[in-house]
Amino acid sequence: MSRLRLFGVEPVTGIGLHARSVHEALARYESTWLQPEFVNASAPDQVAQAIQDSAPGDINLLFRDEPFVPDLTGRKVYWAVFESTRPPPGYERWMSRYDLMLSPSHWAREAMLAYGLPPERVHVVPEGVNPMRHHPFKARERRAAGQRTTTRFLMIGKYETRKGYEVAFEAFRLAIAQNPQLELLVKADWITPTGAVQHPDFMALWQRHADLPIRVYTGQYTDAQMAQLRGEADCLLFPSLCEGWGLPLIECIAEGVPVMATDFGGQAEYLSSIQGLYHHIATAVAAIDCPQWQAWYPRPDGDHGCWARVDAQVLADCMLRFAASPPTTDTVLRAAQVVRTRFSWDAAASRLLEVLHSALPRG
Repeated sequence: MSRLRLFGVEPVTGIGLHARSVHEALARYESTWLQPEFVNASAPDQVAQAIQDSAPGDINLLFRDEPFVPDLTGRKVYWAVFESTRPPPGYERWMSRYDLMLSPSHWAREAMLAYGLPPERVHVVPEGVNPMRHHPFKARERRAAGQRTTTRFLMIGKYETRKGYEVAFEAFRLAIAQNPQLELLVKADWITPTGAVQHPDFMALWQRHADLPIRVYTGQYTDAQMAQLRGEADCLLFPSLCEGWGLPLIECIAEGVPVMATDFGGQAEYLSSIQGLYHHIATAVAAIDCPQWQAWYPRPDGDHGCWARVDAQVLADCMLRFAASPPTTDTVLRAAQVVRTRFSWDAAASRLLEVLHSALPRG
């Protein structure tokens, strides 16, 4: 039996949740071929032990392009998640470091192929959602007669320009000028191993719109607290310029929260299966000109890839249409059923095993 080592990361948000959830799903398989094993790639002692124990029959699955990859024995697989039409710096060496590349979406696979990665070594294995944790039968706020009359939009995701906070706040100002019965709830803090912090740029943005009914939440919330926050919202507002997958978005859909979202990026993988069941934000496409992103991912040739471009008035109009005519319960339940059945972590694990079994030689 071979070992399938998953090199996860902490904290358990984003890629960290991806790694943990896939490992948990794999552990439920009764396999005589692969034995899953989790390694915390953020813990040097665990990495050192994994390098020492690695054997030719191992499959090493990584969720980041780690510097210790050459030290591992066995086959090496990289499940790459990225947020622009150009893969992150270092993609030029991926084919010399890894036997196989995995992508969570066909959108990302096409981006890899466009920058020269060979199609026979790049496979789509979607991420997922936990359908037992994220479902529409959790307690959600029910409006009673005489109670709240406002429409609440919710944004979730650590602050960066890519998430669309600037255009969302501008659109909210435009929308509330026509309909004062709107609210915006925001959880934009960065979750780190030592706590939750608000980005200074976000605080400055919030201050510029301090006259608007925007409520900001901070802290390392439990699953129950996040579910409660989602349950207080009438709509998830997700004007992201690009996503690798979009966990907050798929979790809201699975819980029966109506969503308003762009579809440029990895989230198109599941949004394409619920067309007509969510509020689509129309976008243009433009070269990335964000100084923050360019500093994080320097490109000597100046090609940073592309993002979506969201127009504030277009977004404001979407918000006003939603407030005037929210989706029916049947609509959101149908969307929840689709993503919970087609894009569960169990489905991701099953697809992963299928790809590894067919694409990597055994023996």
